[in-house]
Amino acid sequence: MIRLSGENVLRVLTTLTGRQRWTPRLMTHCSFADPSNGSFFDQGMACYYAEGRSYTGENVAEIFLHGSPATVKRFYQVMHDNALARL
Repeated sequence: MIRLSGENVLRVLTTLTGRQRWTPRLMTHCSFADPSNGSFFDQGMACYYAEGRSYTGENVAEIFLHGSPATVKRFYQVMHDNALARL
């Protein structure tokens, strides 16, 4: 599981999945793609927690990938290459 927090969480989720609407606290099936070229790299689940309603009080996303080292590495590479988050 990968956890993201901060004010840009919804932008990151939307950018990686193409999904425009997120219902807080609802686990959602998603396809993840590199926004720079549209290449799909995994299907998984994501859950969004709204500011004030998460453990930290910030906007939070929990992302569940298949967990292979290659998939996780690709996720972090996409995040870095597209300046979506600080790692």
